[in-house]
Amino acid sequence: SIRHSYPHCWRCKGGLIFRATPQWFINLDHNNLKQRALTALDTINFLPKRSINFLRATIESRFEWVVSRQRIWGVPIPALLCKKCDYAHITQDLVNHVADGVYREGIAYWENVSVDELLSEGFGCPDCSGKEFKKESDILDVWFDSGVSHYAVLWENPELAYPANVYVEGVDQHRGWFQSSLFTSLVIEGTPQTKSYITHGFTVDAKGQKMSKSIGNVVNPDEMIKKFGTDGLRLWASSINIEGDAVVSPALIQNINNVLRKIRNTCRFLLSNLYDFDFETEAVPFEQMFILDQYALQELSLLSNKIRAAYQEAQFTGVYHDLADYCSVELSAFYLDIIKDRLYTDLADGPSRRSAQTACWYIVDGLAKLMAPILSFTAESVSDHYQQDKQQSIHLQDFADLMHFYQSITKKEGGILGLKSQALLLHYSHFMKDDWAGSRRQSQEDHALATWYARWDLLKKIRSVVLKVLEQLRTQGIIKHSLEAQIRLTINTRAQEMAPLGDFLTELKTTGQTPDVFFKEFFIVSACDVDILEEDIIEDEEIEEVDEGDEDGIELMEIPGLEVQASKAEGVKCPRCWQWQVTDHAHGLCARCQMVVAKMEAAAS
Repeated sequence: SIRHSYPHCWRCKGGLIFRATPQWFINLDHNNLKQRALTALDTINFLPKRSINFLRATIESRFEWVVSRQRIWGVPIPALLCKKCDYAHITQDLVNHVADGVYREGIAYWENVSVDELLSEGFGCPDCSGKEFKKESDILDVWFDSGVSHYAVLWENPELAYPANVYVEGVDQHRGWFQSSLFTSLVIEGTPQTKSYITHGFTVDAKGQKMSKSIGNVVNPDEMIKKFGTDGLRLWASSINIEGDAVVSPALIQNINNVLRKIRNTCRFLLSNLYDFDFETEAVPFEQMFILDQYALQELSLLSNKIRAAYQEAQFTGVYHDLADYCSVELSAFYLDIIKDRLYTDLADGPSRRSAQTACWYIVDGLAKLMAPILSFTAESVSDHYQQDKQQSIHLQDFADLMHFYQSITKKEGGILGLKSQALLLHYSHFMKDDWAGSRRQSQEDHALATWYARWDLLKKIRSVVLKVLEQLRTQGIIKHSLEAQIRLTINTRAQEMAPLGDFLTELKTTGQTPDVFFKEFFIVSACDVDILEEDIIEDEEIEEVDEGDEDGIELMEIPGLEVQASKAEGVKCPRCWQWQVTDHAHGLCARCQMVVAKMEAAAS
């Protein structure tokens, strides 16, 4: 006995029956069509780039194209077959005649028309002179139907333009639609029908098994839409690496839903603080904004550059991760958390609150437009709330122009920090576009970006040290919230690690903020005293962590040149802003809240 594999139907699982039947072929060597197709591949952009190898291999291994199929329904092949010798009669006039009939009556015309209506009187077979003919029952290959969509759709609709910007399909279409479209476009129009091919994987379940109706593991997109909305489904699609298979599992879908909720809640927070803000009349010029708000817009510009580049390369998973990280880490856990005090308690139309609102407006505008290609409905809804007198859909608007904020980083002579140590600049060379550390060559733009990252990386490290101290106070029961604490910073600007702070402290004065005021907000505490030292220290000296203090405070040194002391704030808790301050006000209001309330009462009267 012999055991061997035998082809089975993928639907019913039954064995296939083979029969020999005549077929219609396209000769790919005619007019050198095959070689022209291989040459055309070099003019098309492929994403992922390696997918060009799949299409090239399928074209090279193909010698002809079988365009007939034995099906009951489909686009007919308009040929008449001689009943005596099987000669196939097909001419341009016959094809045009049938096409006119299909245009008038639909595809059923071929089924209904008689042979006599298609032949001239007395017509005989050129081979055997036979007089009896029958209509061809084969249909065209469905890939031929879809393969000429460039002619049927693009040429018929000039606003869509030819060639198409991109053709998108699964990896199996290198043998199907991708190939048939290329062949037919080279025959009809003489040029490739698209500028780019994008190839993606298959949808699989949690076990990595391809979804199939015959297996029964298919997840209906409608079910996902009912649970997470259309934007949830779109966000899931964007989270999948285009080169791999798309996995559908409950855990993954829940994670996607959490990311969508975070993005929506971030936008909701931004919008809720713009209810009394008119961008046209109340926006603060960038140069007059608080330095933290300037940072937020500079960070937004870098995000915009990154996401727009990802869109250009169809790296949608990069867009997904950048949006998720930006909303979770950069906004919720950092910038928006810090500016809440200004937004909630400062004078409504004061410069500090307007500065923060200006930044929030730019962020929500930039964020909505960046997510619009993926979170289409969310972006439209967000824009409805902040765009006054909205004239057109957000999908007809350009990405936000944030170049001014980017240039505020890159156009300052010698970078914005003027680092004192080349070694420190080398440490941040991974932020540069070129291998500066290896070549010792860099552009002014790269230098400025590296120094900008160095500054804010250091500030965030200092903030982390302070938060660690505050957490120790909270663990010991000295405080319950950071606003119950006061901080004392001692910074030695001659320490190599503190070098980026030198120019920063100088620039801070130009914004109308003192270091005490900036770091008080930066750490979300009630008071902060900053001592600036300029003392020589031993470079590369190993700093051991110091955790000393009495029952009311803690001292910590983790970064050379930095000393942090934290203790419980003096005074009482202000009932309006919750900050602690020594006050003799009857209701315990701090000095700032007294001023704000007084101005509100004066305006009301």
